[in-house]
Amino acid sequence: MNDIVEKLIDLCRFYGTDYSTDTCFRTITTIKCGGKIALTVEPRRVIQACAIYSALQKYGVRHIVLGMGSNVVASEKDYDGVVLNMRRLTGCRVRGNSVVALGGTSTAAVFDALQKHSLTKGEFLGCIPATIGGAAVMNAGCYGQCMSDIVSEVLVLKEGKLTVLKNSQCNFAKRHSNLDNCLVVAVKLQLPFGDNVRQRAEEMRRAKRLSQPLNFPSAGSALYCADGKCIPSLEADKCGFKGVRLGGAKVSEKHAGFVLNVDKAMGEDIYLLVSIIKETLKKKTGSDIRTEIKFVGMP
Repeated sequence: MNDIVEKLIDLCRFYGTDYSTDTCFRTITTIKCGGKIALTVEPRRVIQACAIYSALQKYGVRHIVLGMGSNVVASEKDYDGVVLNMRRLTGCRVRGNSVVALGGTSTAAVFDALQKHSLTKGEFLGCIPATIGGAAVMNAGCYGQCMSDIVSEVLVLKEGKLTVLKNSQCNFAKRHSNLDNCLVVAVKLQLPFGDNVRQRAEEMRRAKRLSQPLNFPSAGSALYCADGKCIPSLEADKCGFKGVRLGGAKVSEKHAGFVLNVDKAMGEDIYLLVSIIKETLKKKTGSDIRTEIKFVGMP
């Protein structure tokens, strides 16, 4: 692994790409836990991101592509792999009712562009802490809106080639797509014109402040129901999980769908608590309960 890391560092130097060998997950994820990463790469240009991702594929290196780190929980153990951190690969352009954004552009920045041009159906982008690429990968959404409704095309790097995928080729489903096996370079959105865009977004933000725990670090909603037969947070509440604590991790007393880092929680604390809730709900409801959080370095 050390030899491959050195090769990747040489590649970073060749392309002028920023990199680090002492970054920890706790500093680049919203839940603020996780150990040291062998190599973190932060491309600012498309050619840099594509070169590094192609090398990772070529060498078969253990890696993850990270955006804002808002749904990632990592182990406290050192991560013997590479994090391709996309949050500096930014840029957004609006033409008519089409928006094209580079994969690392924040959803907040994309929403700002939407509201300036009176484009609607994407107000939820102003409510989620993500990159537009990460939002596309997980088909993010809230309050009745989601990425699959507004994505027109996605430019991806797959098997060494840049390819444009249409919406129908992304296999979008509840918090799912087939984009997690490639690098999302850019996303094209198609939205209708509308009025009161800022007002609708503020109503969503207000609802979020009232219903969700924003006073402690978290990785967002922990679970979702793929078959739509139940709402995991409501079932977790019925099962008495609100306020349950394991180490530094605690189920929110405000919203049972969130597991919080209340006191220097380890990634393993979060993982175990979410796993207990998940298995309990699966047995109780018989529904297809899945983890919305991406766990790194854990089973």
